[in-house]
Amino acid sequence: MLWARAPATVGVEGVLEGKSGVYLARPGGEAVLARELGPLCHESEVQALTATPGGEPGSVRVASADSKGRCTVMEIREGWQAADARASAGSGELGPAQVYSVAPQAYGEAGWTGVALNAKNAHLVATARFFARDITLYDGGFPVGEFHTAERPRALAFLPPGLLGNSPALLAAAEGNKLSLWDSRVEQGCISRHSSQGQVGVVSSGSPCAGFSAGIVATAGDDRTVNLWDPRRMGQIFYRYSPDAVRSPITFLDFSTHDSATCFIGTQGGELVHSCWIPQQKGGTPMDRAQKAAVKAAAAGNCVRGGGRWAGICKLPGQDHLVGLTDRGSLITYVP
Repeated sequence: MLWARAPATVGVEGVLEGKSGVYLARPGGEAVLARELGPLCHESEVQALTATPGGEPGSVRVASADSKGRCTVMEIREGWQAADARASAGSGELGPAQVYSVAPQAYGEAGWTGVALNAKNAHLVATARFFARDITLYDGGFPVGEFHTAERPRALAFLPPGLLGNSPALLAAAEGNKLSLWDSRVEQGCISRHSSQGQVGVVSSGSPCAGFSAGIVATAGDDRTVNLWDPRRMGQIFYRYSPDAVRSPITFLDFSTHDSATCFIGTQGGELVHSCWIPQQKGGTPMDRAQKAAVKAAAAGNCVRGGGRWAGICKLPGQDHLVGLTDRGSLITYVP
């Protein structure tokens, strides 16, 4: 596993503008500093990786899951030195401070596995296995809940406390064309299940923003549309949003840290779109031509291409700084 410090090279010097306002990464940029953190304790191919802020300032918690459902959790912070590398490691270097692994009781058929970390509780981690059709919740390395999904899950995310009640471990899962919500305090786990038009591939949640004081839940997938759900009226999609730049299935979705009215969308075709999804409120003040043009431009957003399909995209915890790796081996950074 490598830890890389990706430079924020965005702007006139960092990108080239392509057709139809799509930005292309400039080749031959500055080298990215990286350090090897050592091998992960996995028995098969790593399928998912996620990160949240750590327990100390400047630290980051990282969870990885392999195709058999085994999950490794580590915390990386400044100033760590490995026991076998203290002679050569200097101060201020990065490394894993805490590492533990968890695994399901029965592996079953290897396949896609998703992983989610709880941003508020450092001990909670959840995994979802595609072929096994199950979700396992771990607390401090010990299994505390195992749920069986109706369809094969493809995405998993913890919802912020207070979004739907006070449960500290409320999970949203994308299974087939449905969004399901799971609570470890409930005997069967599932508290609701809602259908959308297309196959759901990603799920995310946003903090309160204009017009939605309780926060929002969003899903996206093969239909190239972001479906926005109001937690106060679950079971009903209140808005569908599809930017013109999205021309292939959506594989990544996350909200801006500073403003949940904007989101980041990654596609299977290699686009990364940053745009505003908030629609005009009914009964609001009529807009003139210039205001309508500004709203339309914000909805269209900015589009970046990395020169190939995304192998993975990650938004840094607590920051609007995205890092993506393409299938051609290029590491692309994006800061709006």
